[in-house]
Amino acid sequence: MYCEHCGKPLSDYSGICKSCNKITDISSGDPVYDAYRMAQKKKSHETFICVFFVILAFCILISAIIAHDDPYWQESKVSADMQLADSIHTAILTSIMDPEIQSMKKFPGDYDALTEEFDITQYTGDENCILAGAAEILDMEDLHDLSRRLKSRGATGRILVTIIGPMQVQVRVEGTYVSEYREEIIIR
Repeated sequence: MYCEHCGKPLSDYSGICKSCNKITDISSGDPVYDAYRMAQKKKSHETFICVFFVILAFCILISAIIAHDDPYWQESKVSADMQLADSIHTAILTSIMDPEIQSMKKFPGDYDALTEEFDITQYTGDENCILAGAAEILDMEDLHDLSRRLKSRGATGRILVTIIGPMQVQVRVEGTYVSEYREEIIIR
């Protein structure tokens, strides 16, 4: 191809003559020029696609960070812990009311042992008939696995049970962030 102004051959396909520095009209009928322009368009499309995927990855990362600290997300975890505490509460009350457990010789001593705060996540085996009955109701071998089921932020893994009166049980999940005023779950 030649410059239409000075008549000298063009060295590249930029559309500017290096000899006279004027813009020339490059016809699209030239196969070399068409191949050059197609390569430039392909590079620009590839760059656009790469930029798009980088922006998409950043958006996903930012949404994951926001979801991690989302208060609604934390509320659902606290709600799950409250349901766990409520099921423990129900299981212990059911175990206390069970006539088979009440007829055991060690029932009065085990009942008295639970009148002081007791960490049921440290319980293993059949050392307390009331807790053994509660573990059976919860369909668990031992209550130690309950600490792994706690999900809320700040939960220490300790679930404390106290018999506070006749047919009254208090279940306290220690360290669970419930609200700005209360930092533990208590079910009575």
